[in-house]
Amino acid sequence: MSYFGLAAIPSRYVFSVTSALIIFLAAGLAAQAAQFLSNAGIVTGLDQILWNSSGLIPENGWPGRVLHALVGYTDRPTALQGIVYVGTILVMVGLMQVTASSKRRALRTA
Repeated sequence: MSYFGLAAIPSRYVFSVTSALIIFLAAGLAAQAAQFLSNAGIVTGLDQILWNSSGLIPENGWPGRVLHALVGYTDRPTALQGIVYVGTILVMVGLMQVTASSKRRALRTA
């Protein structure tokens, strides 16, 4: 399914799309790891629920499972998960910008 979606995208946009998918996948994994640490009692703060979207898209239904696999969807995320999710996205986008600008500088000097 994702192959046909990626094949339909012009080749100049494929890397941008796959980079975005990888960023969201990594953010979801980091948020899930934060929840595991919280469940184990290692991290004991920010455990309040941000929202409850289980009535709209339950996590155990097929749309919730697909979203969980692709972007780390949780129907009742905690504040810790939200902070880790957004923080991971910001760090990864920032690092991508830094490396892109250094590559542009290297191309200009070459």
